[in-house]
Amino acid sequence: MENLENTHSFTVETVPYNPRTTSNGLPAIYLMKIIRAQGLRKSEWGSSNPYVILCSGAAEIARTRVIDHNLDPVWSEAFKVGLPGYIPDAEAVVSFTVYTRNELMADEILGSSSLALRDPILDDFLTHDIIKDLIPQGKLFLRVRKGGEKDNILFWVSRAMETLQFALEDMIRVYIDQVTNQFFKRMTDSLAFRFYPHFFSFFCCTSKNLE
Repeated sequence: MENLENTHSFTVETVPYNPRTTSNGLPAIYLMKIIRAQGLRKSEWGSSNPYVILCSGAAEIARTRVIDHNLDPVWSEAFKVGLPGYIPDAEAVVSFTVYTRNELMADEILGSSSLALRDPILDDFLTHDIIKDLIPQGKLFLRVRKGGEKDNILFWVSRAMETLQFALEDMIRVYIDQVTNQFFKRMTDSLAFRFYPHFFSFFCCTSKNLE
């Protein structure tokens, strides 16, 4: 099995992780390789020069190089794609669009497909060979692996942030307890100092009267 660690091109989601807004778990890194396409349709303007653009929503996150004059191109290019934890499952999708480069006209779409990153099949952290049907024609061959904790910098950043947050909350709680205890102790000492002479005089007078 080919090693996906040797990525020569990558893109990582740069939105900061916020543990207070996370609703779908920890962030994740996906190691994704665009291997090849097969059976692409011919461009309406002549020969096809295909390349693939990866998008998350409307944002481009990566693209392959152009392969000239080929309907069965082989790219074999790997990328790292980051997914923040707070992204809803319905939006945790990477789309793949195969274009053909055209020097004179706008680049034409040859086919498109998508991959749900939170598909349970990827939760085993193993490498999966995936074949996606392109619309309207062709197939796209992928190799995908969900990165484990050792691959995921965002995982450790979030873990550190949560640890600091809990430590800060504990420190504040201990400080409040100490201040509260000191306050009540001083109040008790102050009241005792203020009323003790009166109590002593009353005790003495009461003792004399009893005698």
